[in-house]
Amino acid sequence: MGPHTPGRTILIILSHLGIGEAPDSYLFEDRGSNTFGHLASKVDPFELPNLAKFGFGNLIYSHQIPRIRNSAAYYGRARFRSSDKSRLAGIYEILGLELSNPFSIYDILPSELLKDIAGLIEIEPLSPALDENADMLISQHREKKGPIITYQKDHTILFQYQPSIIERADAIMMCEKIHPILMNYGLIKIEAAELTEPEDESLRPGIKETTFDRYANPPRPTLLDAFSARKIPVIGIGDISVLLNGQGISRSVSTIDNEDVFFRIANELGPDEEIENQKFIVATIDEFIDFTAEDMVTRHAKNLQRFDRELLRLLRQMSEEDTLV
Repeated sequence: MGPHTPGRTILIILSHLGIGEAPDSYLFEDRGSNTFGHLASKVDPFELPNLAKFGFGNLIYSHQIPRIRNSAAYYGRARFRSSDKSRLAGIYEILGLELSNPFSIYDILPSELLKDIAGLIEIEPLSPALDENADMLISQHREKKGPIITYQKDHTILFQYQPSIIERADAIMMCEKIHPILMNYGLIKIEAAELTEPEDESLRPGIKETTFDRYANPPRPTLLDAFSARKIPVIGIGDISVLLNGQGISRSVSTIDNEDVFFRIANELGPDEEIENQKFIVATIDEFIDFTAEDMVTRHAKNLQRFDRELLRLLRQMSEEDTLV
């Protein structure tokens, strides 16, 4: 490979691993947030020798991760420019897409959205008012034949139906029609739930099965789209393809768990004779931590230490032309 020919790029996104509060943390009730700092204060010993060589200790304040003068990698702190602080917004921004408006949170869905949905699916949806819940709409669902649509947490809408009223295939088709307008209303996901049909209609129906589950497309092209436009294969490992609804990704590789992510990256790098293959590999590692549960803190720390060990193995597979971010 010539000196001016780029090799493979591996971008690994670690979610929920903050290294300190941002200047605007007070706007999001995040004062004092520092996931790594809390981990390092609760788990001892806590050693990350490979990250330390990359200069990680120069970014954080911990007696367990040494600072070094000559790091083996470039390092730096980054903070959100987007107005939303969710995991998805963070992934968007890493991929070059800054959100000017945060994702929406609704007490009740706006009438404009419900009107748009009615026009798309050609039937009026049912959505609870402030003093109602979805259960109160079951009788109307049976009478008017429209789906029950509610706002869920995490900027998601839930499409509910009973199969005797709306067939599953029709429900999926309706969700497909609604999906393109999600971002117009600051929503990132639509789910469909098939409800049970108790013989006694006075009983509350439950969710029988999720039959549709899809994230919205990013509102604008990302870095991955730029690579794809240049005919460079983009390999999505982990849940990145799900989060972007496949946009900009040439091939998606599912994983069993976080440890499996490195195994899949290693497979994509391939043997020595294939190192000239130019590609962009983007992998997501997701960790959620509850600092009130000691076992979760310990598990999170162990996972991060495992990540540190796997980095060394990954570097051994890379050529001089490859880039790890």
